[in-house]
Amino acid sequence: MRVGIVGTGAAGLCAIKHAIVSFGCDVIAFEQSDNIGGTWVYTEKTGKDKYGNDIHSSMYKGLHTNLPKELMSFPDFPFPTQEKSFVAASDVNQYLNHYADSFNLRQFIKFETHVVRVRPLLDDTWEVMVKDVKDGRLQNYIFDAVFVCNGHFSTPYLPRFHSQKTFKGGQMHSHDYRKPQIFNDKSVLVIGGGPSGVDISQEISGCAKKVFWSNHINPP
Repeated sequence: MRVGIVGTGAAGLCAIKHAIVSFGCDVIAFEQSDNIGGTWVYTEKTGKDKYGNDIHSSMYKGLHTNLPKELMSFPDFPFPTQEKSFVAASDVNQYLNHYADSFNLRQFIKFETHVVRVRPLLDDTWEVMVKDVKDGRLQNYIFDAVFVCNGHFSTPYLPRFHSQKTFKGGQMHSHDYRKPQIFNDKSVLVIGGGPSGVDISQEISGCAKKVFWSNHINPP
């Protein structure tokens, strides 16, 4: 069976490994960036990368996991032994790289390759159109099955609000947040009570003048 895999974060790497080892498939994985790890890859850059594609990762420098590493590891590949259970994002990224290298997964990955389109064909196969991000060259592949493992944390949503155009302060989605120092001596409103909203509110409180946290759900 010919299998195509979109993305090489945790899910993509696991799909590559099991498609090959457990089922003996012919696998090609496509990764838009030049590295594995998906959302766990930290980069100072925001917005667009050097080829004009959206930066995929929402990772900020001070992030630690909100799940213990013992629950995040693959069943057949535990995290390296260490005292802490809630580890830094860099530890997770290192773990994923170690996983890929232990099972020789990089040879099945086409890096800097953007998936343009995936569509079903009449013979129950799938056509995957990809673009080389360096030269723009398009190429089509045919697969019997496709795993879409590109995650769901890469596209920020910025709501509209009254007087948004006349507001003179800065506006940022957590997707583009990297370090707390950019809020030195500023008054900041953080909207949202999810993990990133809670985490960023606490992180920037050490350098901002004031932090206001808005959450539509009442705390217990």
